[in-house]
Amino acid sequence: MLLGRVLTDSTEAPLFGAELAIPSLKLSTRTDSLGRYRLIGIKPGRQLVTVSQIGFEQLRTYILFSTSDSVDADILLTPLASGAAQRVAKVDIVANAVPRGLADFERRRQNGAGDFITEETIRKNSRGELADVVRRIPGVALSRPPSGFGAYLSAGRGASRTRACYAAVMIDRSWMYEGRRNELPFDLNSISPDAVQAMEYYRGMSYVPAELARERNTCGVLVIWTKQG
Repeated sequence: MLLGRVLTDSTEAPLFGAELAIPSLKLSTRTDSLGRYRLIGIKPGRQLVTVSQIGFEQLRTYILFSTSDSVDADILLTPLASGAAQRVAKVDIVANAVPRGLADFERRRQNGAGDFITEETIRKNSRGELADVVRRIPGVALSRPPSGFGAYLSAGRGASRTRACYAAVMIDRSWMYEGRRNELPFDLNSISPDAVQAMEYYRGMSYVPAELARERNTCGVLVIWTKQG
């Protein structure tokens, strides 16, 4: 894993949308509004890492990765000199290539750090409740609310024998459950499977993309994309 921030070299201001890539492995990610990034799934060995942002000189550097290694690096980019030209990579535009609202889903799926569930899979495995689909994700567990109806998504990692540890839940870029004090976990069956077009699940904080990561008392993250999102 490679993680850290991308900053302007003069002021150390965070750079939003900078692209980090390992071309040989076809891995890439972009920084969030705080300049943070996380690139997962890197094979051991000496890898060429490129960092690009419009208006800044591209950075190219080699980093040696070991098995199960995590490299934390803040990267400083230098603004282009006034009047300097910048070569922009060729862009192929394909109309309607990504379903409505799923640009973030598809971008994160390219990194492959989580479990990604498409609308086709939801239709195939649902028997009328969203929990039917979620329980098929490897390693997850479902628990019942005190009422006995519905389903909460919990995880073994970070849980204790006396208290379940529930997953944080986001729907269409809005957080529905983040483990705050006295906050009830999200009931999966409160939303119809027919209203969902995709889901993504990250089983632990080491897998969660930078833009979804924050300090919270939860285990894992579930992102639900509805057809209205």
